[in-house]
Amino acid sequence: MKIKRILNLALAGVILTITASAQTKVKKTKGAKPQETGAVSYPWQNYKGPLKQNWFEMRSGLKNSQYIFEKTKKGTVAFVGGSITGMSWRKIVMANLKKRFPDTEFTFILAGVGSTGTMYGAFRLDRDVIQKGKVDLLFEEAAVNDVAILRTADQSLRGMEGIVRRARHANPNMDIVMMHFACTDKLEDYEKGKTPPVIQSFDQVAEHYGVPSLDITEEVYERINRGEFTWKDDFKGVHPSPFGQQLYADSIERLLDEAWSGKPRSVNNHVMPKKLDSASYSEGKLFAPRIAKKLNGFAVENNYDAAAEGGKVRTGWNERPQLIGQKPGDSFELKFRGSAVAVQVIAGPHAGIIEHSVDGSDWVEQDLFVEKNSFKLHLNRIYILRDGLDPEAEHTLSVRISEKRHELSKGNNCRIVYFGLNGDPRTPKGVSVDGIYFDGSKGYGPEK
Repeated sequence: MKIKRILNLALAGVILTITASAQTKVKKTKGAKPQETGAVSYPWQNYKGPLKQNWFEMRSGLKNSQYIFEKTKKGTVAFVGGSITGMSWRKIVMANLKKRFPDTEFTFILAGVGSTGTMYGAFRLDRDVIQKGKVDLLFEEAAVNDVAILRTADQSLRGMEGIVRRARHANPNMDIVMMHFACTDKLEDYEKGKTPPVIQSFDQVAEHYGVPSLDITEEVYERINRGEFTWKDDFKGVHPSPFGQQLYADSIERLLDEAWSGKPRSVNNHVMPKKLDSASYSEGKLFAPRIAKKLNGFAVENNYDAAAEGGKVRTGWNERPQLIGQKPGDSFELKFRGSAVAVQVIAGPHAGIIEHSVDGSDWVEQDLFVEKNSFKLHLNRIYILRDGLDPEAEHTLSVRISEKRHELSKGNNCRIVYFGLNGDPRTPKGVSVDGIYFDGSKGYGPEK
């Protein structure tokens, strides 16, 4: 059965019952015992065979967070990912955690950023999660955006390993859940009989560090294939319908049911093995654009008129200070220590092509214009310029604007919001986004 047919299967007689109660705030009951939260609202439908309900690998489990939530009566849970992270599945999971541990005081951290994946996630984890305090349980999702951004398998592995390793360095007791949400590209891979490359990369990291992973993409594929629902009429895209949001939340609940079955045991540090990839972004940090030197044509601007270029301007991003060059030949230098250097840019209708050199190497081109989006949207996008460098050495990055540009671009500009440095010992300044709303895809995915 071909994927097009699978994604358009007719679904007759379907009645969706999504329980609103899961999204209401749960009042604490003093002295109450932890409750089991079975997936009573799980939308099984149009299927009478045996229910394969688990599409997860438990590995080292989540017993640390169970003990902390149940015994200390306090807990901090972080949600890291893209625009989907800001949607209602997360609110259902939060409400269910309060149900499960009714006497526990929870702190929740929303760290979802629209149109970003593991690469930006690794560089911003310090700012957006670790600096907020000790996190006991972290939910991480990037399988959709790493595909959309066209990350290579190596880049996805380096990004995800960077997130897991950095999180565990901050708190060796931290439990992590890795979630592979659904998109049509990955469904097509399963239809062809292969595991999507991004999931292969992420699962290598999960296996190496003992992190539970939940492959909701495989679940969605198998259940569409057996006729329960359709992508087009029921799930309705990578930003799922209420039906899809409930399915995500209930899949997570089934994982937590198994992870937290039985009595809690005392907290144990997770094992920190050697790196899978020596070039992973496990020491990533974001730095303000003002650290660039030898500016020639470039300048830091606080009030760039992005609307003059045309296209949608995302709230929050354009208000950040930007290092901007407009014409071919504009250039700057950046001295840094560490193994990798990246630029987080805003790529709108006038985005150009830059050329970069590290330590006098040959010049390499990087097109900042995103063909699918930049002609109509000022898109936030991070580009690794170099990685795998000597982590102990001081390096010099040289950047200049090329005379070339994408055939759809109307200009040559380069607008840098942050530098991403992996392993630089400096403390970042001027990168806080507390209290700032960052517009993501269709308004979802606030950074804060």
